Amino acid sequence: MQAKGFIRIVIIALIVVSIFQLSFTFIKNSFVGQAEEYAQSLNFDVEDGLEKAFLQNKAKNYYLDSIKNEEVFLGFTFDEINKRSLNLGLDLKGGVSMLVEIDQADVLKKLSNNTKDENFNNALAAAVAAQSQNQGNFIALFGKEYEKIAGDAKLAGIFAPIEKFREKISFDSSNEEVLKVLQEEASAKNSETHNVLTTRIDEFGVAQPFISEPDANGRIYIELPGADNTDRVRNIIQSAAVLEFYETVDASVAGNLLFQANDILVGVLGLEESTLEAEEAVETIESEDVIEDAPDAEEDVEESDLNELEADLFGDDLAGLESLEEDSSAANAFNPLFDVLQPNIDVQDGRQFWRPGAVVGYVAKKDMEKVKEYLAMEEIKAIFDLQRIKIAWAAKPFKGTGENANDFYALFALQKGIDGKSALSGDVITDARSVLDEFGAAAVSMRMNNVGANKWSILTEENIGNQIAIVLDDKVFSAPNVMNKIAGGSSQITGLDDFDEAKDLANILKSGRLDAQINIPQEAVVGASLGDASIRSGLLALGIGFLLVILFMVMYYSNAGIIANIALLVNIVFIMGTLASLGAALTLPGLAGIVLTIGMAVDANVIIFERIKEELRKGKGARLAISDGFSRSYSAIIDANVTTFITAATLLWLGAGPVKGFAIVLMIGIIASFISAVFLSRLIFDAMSDRDKQVKVSMSWSENILKDANFDFLGKRKITYAISAVIILAGLVSMFTKGFELGVDFKGGRSYVVAFDQTVGTDAIRSDLSDVLGATPQVKTFGNDQTVQIITSYAIESKDPKTDSTVTHMLYDALKGEFVSEPSKEEFMRSALIQSNKVDTSIADDIKTSAFWAGGVGAVLIFLYLLIRFRKWQYGVGALGAVIHDSLILLSVFSIFWGEWFPFSLEIEQKFIAAILTVIGYSINDTVIVFDRIREYFDEHPTKDILTNVNAAINSTLSRTLMTSFTTLLVVLILFIFGGEAIRGFSFALLLGILVGTYSSIFIASAIVVDTMKSVAKVKKK
Repeated sequence: MQAKGFIRIVIIALIVVSIFQLSFTFIKNSFVGQAEEYAQSLNFDVEDGLEKAFLQNKAKNYYLDSIKNEEVFLGFTFDEINKRSLNLGLDLKGGVSMLVEIDQADVLKKLSNNTKDENFNNALAAAVAAQSQNQGNFIALFGKEYEKIAGDAKLAGIFAPIEKFREKISFDSSNEEVLKVLQEEASAKNSETHNVLTTRIDEFGVAQPFISEPDANGRIYIELPGADNTDRVRNIIQSAAVLEFYETVDASVAGNLLFQANDILVGVLGLEESTLEAEEAVETIESEDVIEDAPDAEEDVEESDLNELEADLFGDDLAGLESLEEDSSAANAFNPLFDVLQPNIDVQDGRQFWRPGAVVGYVAKKDMEKVKEYLAMEEIKAIFDLQRIKIAWAAKPFKGTGENANDFYALFALQKGIDGKSALSGDVITDARSVLDEFGAAAVSMRMNNVGANKWSILTEENIGNQIAIVLDDKVFSAPNVMNKIAGGSSQITGLDDFDEAKDLANILKSGRLDAQINIPQEAVVGASLGDASIRSGLLALGIGFLLVILFMVMYYSNAGIIANIALLVNIVFIMGTLASLGAALTLPGLAGIVLTIGMAVDANVIIFERIKEELRKGKGARLAISDGFSRSYSAIIDANVTTFITAATLLWLGAGPVKGFAIVLMIGIIASFISAVFLSRLIFDAMSDRDKQVKVSMSWSENILKDANFDFLGKRKITYAISAVIILAGLVSMFTKGFELGVDFKGGRSYVVAFDQTVGTDAIRSDLSDVLGATPQVKTFGNDQTVQIITSYAIESKDPKTDSTVTHMLYDALKGEFVSEPSKEEFMRSALIQSNKVDTSIADDIKTSAFWAGGVGAVLIFLYLLIRFRKWQYGVGALGAVIHDSLILLSVFSIFWGEWFPFSLEIEQKFIAAILTVIGYSINDTVIVFDRIREYFDEHPTKDILTNVNAAINSTLSRTLMTSFTTLLVVLILFIFGGEAIRGFSFALLLGILVGTYSSIFIASAIVVDTMKSVAKVKKK
C-alpha cells in the first residue's frame, strides 16, 4: 500500500480528534453526576415521590446553571463543554419537538393592511386550501390563485398605496413584480420571527435546544430536550407579546351597556319574555333609580399602589360566586346574555349597585365561547365602539372560595383612545425580569425608555384613584388602582401563578412581539421515563450486537477477525466523535443506525478476507495473497459503499424528523467503516507481515465452507419468479382492499402513549374516551398490558392555540379513573403520559410526498450510478428490479399481516420509510458485489455462455453474501428483541428486508441481468 506514513498519520489524527471530542461528553456527564448528588442531598419535605423527583430535577438544573460560566476543563466553561458534548435526541432524553409554522396567509393579510378586497381574500383562502395539497411556495400559490380569480386585476392597486411599499411598488408594477416584493417581505418576516423565537427559546432554560432556519413557507423545526410542560412551551412559542396599558371605564358606566346588548340579543335571537313577571324584572334591573353607583368606592375597596394587584378587586361578596348559577334571578332566566354572564352587581339594603372598578361581569369557563360569540356580533360591538370601550377577558380565572371559584373569568371595561388604541404600547419596554413582589409572590418588573417613561408618568398622574389595566395579548393580567404619579418608567405585572410563569412572561416581553400568527401543525412529546427506557434498551441492543459480532469474527476468521474487531471499535469511536463534533443528536433511529452499521461494517472485511482466502487457494504466498486480496476487493467495496451512501444521502435530503437522524448516522458509519476496514485493517495486516507474524483468515472448521459451491441458482429462476409474483400479487390485492395501518405521520391525527399503574383493557379505555371525544378512537396495547397507545383525529384541523392543551386535559379527565392511585393532572402529564404526537393532515401529506420522492429519487440515482459504473443498462435494470421487488415484498407483508397477526405494531410511519430505504441500500450493496464479480468473470472468461459465468460469479461470492447477511441479521435480531417497543416494527422491517435483500441479490437481480442480456443477444442474432 502506497503512502503508508501519510495514511497512518491521518488515522491517528482522526482517532485523537474523535477521542478529544468525546471527552467533552465524559466531562459533562461527570458534572451532571455531581448535580444529581447535590439534588439528592437536599431534604425536600414532601411525601409524594413524583413531586420529590420533580423538585430534585429542578435543583439539579439550578446547580448546573450556577456553574454555567465557570471554567471547568482546559479553559472551557461548563456551558461550552455542554454545547460540545454528544447530544441525545428527544427519544433518548425526553422532551418536546414542534414544527412551527409562521402563517404565511396571515403575513400577507397584514402586509396588505387587512384589505377588504374580495379578489385578494378569495385568492388567499384558495391558496391556503391549495397548500394543503401542495408543498409549493405559498406566495407563488397565492399568485396563481389570484390570477385565476381576479383575471386582469392588478395586485399593485392593493399594495402601491401602502406607505412601506411606495418605493418598491408603483401602480404600474406587474403582478410578478409585486409577488417578488411580497416574497422578500415574507422572507424578512420569517427571519424576524425566527430571531424572536430563538431569543425566547434560548432563555427557556433547557440544555442544547435546536431551532432550524425557516424554509420558504416559514416552517421552523424546534427541539427542546428535557422539556416536559407542553402548555408552557406552546405559550412561549405562540404568544404574540402585544403588551398594552389601558385606562379603564367604571362598571357603573360600561355595565349598563350590557343591558342594551341583551335587548339587541333578544331581538336578534327572536326571544320573547313569556311572563309579565319577567318583563317587570327586566324593567326593574334597567331602572336607573335601582342600579346606582356604589355610595363610596373607598369604603368597599381597599386601594393599592401600582406594584400590587388589589386583593379585593372583585369584592368580598363574590366569594360565593359558585352559587350564581343556582340563584339566577327572573331576569337572567329570560335574557340570553345574562343566562351566561353575571353582572358585577352588589345588593345593599335592598338596593342594587354596580361594584366599583372596571369589572363589569363574570362568566363561567364553560360559557366563555357563547359570550365571545355574542360580543363579536356587529350590532353589539357597535354599542361599545360608540363609547370607545373595549371588553377584555381576565388572563386568570377568579380565585375565590367555593368549589366552582376557579371556573369564572372576569370581564373588564377598557377605555380606547380616539385612535382606537391603548393609552400606552408595550413597544416602550426596554427590559423585563422576573422578581418577587413585596408579598413574596412571583411578578414581572418592567422598565421603559425615556419616551415611555414620560407617557407613563402623565398616564398615572391623570388616573390617580382609578385603575390602569396591564393587557398582554388582549388579556388583562392585572388592573391595580393608581395611588400616585409614577416617574422613572417602572411598572410591574403581578397576580402570576409561579416563578416559572413570571420567568416566561419576562422572557416573552424582552424578546419582542410576534407580528405573525404562529401555528403548530406537528408536535411530539417524549416523557423522560420513556427516554431512559429507550437508552437502556438501545444500549443493551448495541452492546449485545457488538459483542456477538466480535465473537463471531474471531471464531470464523481467526486472528484476522481480531483485526476486523479493532477496525470495528475504531469505527464506533469515529461515529461518536463525528456526531459530537457536528453537534448532531443521537436518536433512537440513530442507535438503530449504529447497530446496523456494526453489522454492515464487517462487510468490507468479509469481502477482503474471502478474497484473500481465494488468493491463498491459488497457491499464492501470504504477503502476496493479502496484497491481491485487498486490491481486488476495492472495486466491490467502493461500489457497495457508494450505493448505500446514495440511499442515506437521499434520506437526509428528502426525509423528515427521525429519518434524518438515522441518515446522518448511516452516512457517517459508511465513511468510517470504509476508512477503518480498508485503510486501518491494511496497516495492521502489513505491520504483522513485516514482523513475520502469521495472519490467518479462517479457522480450520471454516476454511473450506462453501469452497466448491456449484449451485444452479439461475436454473431455478422461473420458480423464484413465481414465488415472488404470488407474494407480490397477494400484497397488491391487500394494499387495494385492506390497505395499511397508517401512523399519524401519514394520515394526520393525535397519538398518545399512556402508562397505567395496573393492567387495563383497551375496550374500557376506548369506551371512556368515546364519551368525551365524541368519536371512537383507536386504542391498542403498547409493549405491555399496562401501557396503551391512543390514536384519534379529534380537532386535528383546529387552529386554536388552546386546542392541544384542551385535548390533553380531556384525556386526563377520561382516564384518571383507570388508575389504582388517581394521579393529579400534573402527575399525569409528567409521568403517565409518556409520549404524544400530533400531525396536521397537511403535514402528513407533506411527509407522504417526501417519502415517495425519497424512494423514487434514491432508486433513480442508484440506477444512474450503476449505469455509469458498469457501462451496461442491464445491470441497472437488474438492480432496479431487485429494489422494486424488495420494496413490494416488504409492503405486502405489512399490508397483509397488520391487525391481530403480530404482537407488535406494523404501522407505516417515518421510521418504516427509513427501514425500507435502508433495505434498498442493503439489497443494492449485496447486488453490486455480485454484479462486480459477474463483470470480472465476463472479462476473464469471455467465451463462456452467460448462464455459466453468472452462476459461477454467484457461487464464488456466496460465502461473503451469507457471512455478511448472517452478521447483519444477528445484530438486527438483537435490535428486534432488545431494542424496545418504539422501534420493534422498524427492526422487524429491517429483519425481513435483509432476508429478502439476500434472496433477491441471488435469485432476482442476477436473473434479470441474464434474461435481459439473452434478450438483447436474440435481437442481435435476428
